[in-house]
Amino acid sequence: MTNPTRTLMESFANLISGQSPFALDALSFYTNDEEQLANEFPAFASGLEQPVPRWCCAIGWQSALKHANGASVPLSKQETMGHLYGGTGYSGVPVNVFNAQIANFVAWITDTAPEYYFEQGIPRQKVSEDPVGYVYTSRGGLIDIGHVRGLADRTRHLASLVLQHLPDGGEFQIYTEKGTRTIYLTQSISNPDPRLAGLIGARLAYETSVWHEIVTFFTWEQYSAFSPEDNYSNLLGCWVGFNSLFTDPKNDYNMAVNVSIDYALRVLQYQNKDVTIDSVDYVDDHFYLYNDAYDVTEMPGANFPDYSPWTITAPLRADVHLELLRRHFDSYGVVQPWLVTELELAGNSVLRDSLRSACGHPVVAAPIRVPNVDMDGNPLTDYYRMETYVSTDRIPASFLTGLPNPITTADFPTLIERLRAIHVDRYGPGTDRPETP
Repeated sequence: MTNPTRTLMESFANLISGQSPFALDALSFYTNDEEQLANEFPAFASGLEQPVPRWCCAIGWQSALKHANGASVPLSKQETMGHLYGGTGYSGVPVNVFNAQIANFVAWITDTAPEYYFEQGIPRQKVSEDPVGYVYTSRGGLIDIGHVRGLADRTRHLASLVLQHLPDGGEFQIYTEKGTRTIYLTQSISNPDPRLAGLIGARLAYETSVWHEIVTFFTWEQYSAFSPEDNYSNLLGCWVGFNSLFTDPKNDYNMAVNVSIDYALRVLQYQNKDVTIDSVDYVDDHFYLYNDAYDVTEMPGANFPDYSPWTITAPLRADVHLELLRRHFDSYGVVQPWLVTELELAGNSVLRDSLRSACGHPVVAAPIRVPNVDMDGNPLTDYYRMETYVSTDRIPASFLTGLPNPITTADFPTLIERLRAIHVDRYGPGTDRPETP
C-alpha cells in the first residue's frame, strides 16, 4: 500500500505544480467484493447517509441580514480540525436569528430541506461541532472551511455511489436543488478502479457546487453567489475529499479529512486569525459592501421578466444588506485564487503593507485544476452525464432560453456567462476580476 503521508504530500504538491492531480500509481486494488472493499477503503462504504447542506460564510464580519445576530468567523489552524462527515458546522438558526418572522422563513431557503426540523415553530438545523469559518492563506487567498468540509463530504458520497453503480452502468438520482438531478453512467466497468470512482465523484461534487452558485443568484442569498472565495474553496474541498478516500485507509474518514485539510493549509501557507480578519477588512467596499439602503429590486437577476422570487422568502430579501460588488465566475479549467495581498486599493496602504509583511509579496498563487481526466488521460465526462430538470417556478425560464430542460453540466458555462453579463452590467467592467485593470 502506498505510504499515505507521501501520497497526500505528492497529491497536493502535484496539484499546485500543474502535474498529475493524484499520486496513487502504486495502488492496484480492483474488486467487486463489497466486504473486501470496505476493509481496504472504508471511506467507500455503501449505504452512506447523504450529507446535508453545511453552513458556510458570507464575506465580511457582519451578518448579511440587517436584523440578525452572528456572522462569519476567523478560524485558527486548530479550529479547522475535528471534521464530522455529514455535519452542518452550525449550532442552529435561533442562535443567530432573533427576529421570529425571519427565523420562521429560514427553514425554507432551499427546496430540499429534510435536514431542518421545527421546534415550537422555530426552525433549527442539526447540531454539529466541527467549526466553519474563514482562514486566509498566502497562496490560496481566503478559504471558506464550510465549503471545504461540505465538498469533501459530497465527494465521498458521490464517489461511493459511482463505485457501486459502475459495474452495471445505469442511472441514479441525487439530492435536488431547484430541480431534480439524475446521473447517467454511460459505461459499465466490471471491476472499477476506486481511483476512477474517486475522480468522477470529485468532479460531480464540484459540478453540484457550480450549480449551487448559479441558482443562488436567484435567491435571497444572492450576495453569496460566486463570492470571491467560493469556487476555490469548493474545488479545494473536492480534492481534500478525494485524498481522504485513500489517505491512511486503516484510519477513519474524518481523521483523513483532518489530515488532508491540515496539509492543504500548510501547502497554501495558512495565516493566523489576525491576518484573516485584516484580509477581509482590506477588501471591504471593494469585494463587498454593507448597504442598508440596498434595493432588492436591483439585485442581480431581478431583471428577468418572468423572475418571481419565492414569496415565502420575501421578508428575507427585504432584510438583506450585504451587497457583493465582485464575483468570481471562472469556474472551470484551472481555478485561480484571488489574493488580497496583490491588490492595490486606494486608501488602504497601511493594511496592505501589514498583510504583505505577514504573507509575503509578491506571492505565487496556487491555482487548482478541476478534475478532468482519468488515470490514462481520458475525459471523465466520457463516463457520465448529469441532467438537471430545472424548476422554472424558482429559476426564470427565460434564463434557460435556447437550452434544453433538462440541462446538462455542459450547459453550465453558458449559464455562468449570462450571470457574468448581468453582474458586469450592474457593477461595471472588470468587476468579475479581483482588481479592475
